[in-house]
Amino acid sequence: MLSEPPVIDNSGVLRLRGYYATQPYKVNFDLGYLYEHPKWKLVATNIHTK
Repeated sequence: MLSEPPVIDNSGVLRLRGYYATQPYKVNFDLGYLYEHPKWKLVATNIHTK
């Protein structure tokens, strides 16, 4: 589930931030994608539990 709307930052990176409501811990993620024709490529990951 996304916790905020997707946004393209000043560097052209699409940022997706959200979480998976798993048990016993929620898994939070912050993913960055860069468009290289013809598709988006994953360039950054930040994943942690709370």
